[in-house]
Amino acid sequence: MARTTADDAPCGRRVDRRDRGRRDLLPRRDAGLLRFPDTFTRLHALTKADNLGLGLVVFGLLPQADGVVTGLKLVVVWLLVMLAGACASQMVARTARRAERHD
Repeated sequence: MARTTADDAPCGRRVDRRDRGRRDLLPRRDAGLLRFPDTFTRLHALTKADNLGLGLVVFGLLPQADGVVTGLKLVVVWLLVMLAGACASQMVARTARRAERHD
């Protein structure tokens, strides 16, 4: 793996090729937000890209974790973020559906 040290990286940040997964998904997520016609398909595109992107970041950080406990904490945070995203998407979709019924 091609890694640079903290001295070589801008702002002292460690740069890794595995970080590319999240960077590549953000423009696709934004294109889905602009391209799809209604609220529900936009929500689908956003939640899928966010969950996959964060999963790729966690997957990239797992080999750098200090131990098993730290790796489990990363996975738990990822699962909690996925749960929160699902709940927020459900609330937005429910509100959009109610707004459609009243129009």
